[in-house]
Amino acid sequence: MNYYKEKVAKLARQYIGLSHYLHTHRWI
Repeated sequence: MNYYKEKVAKLARQYIGLSHYLHTHRWI
């Protein structure tokens, strides 16, 4: 269960980082 939690947390951090990057660099 702990492994699953860590995996989800990592994915969430990547998603937040990507969305933040896209919001700060509005080239779309």
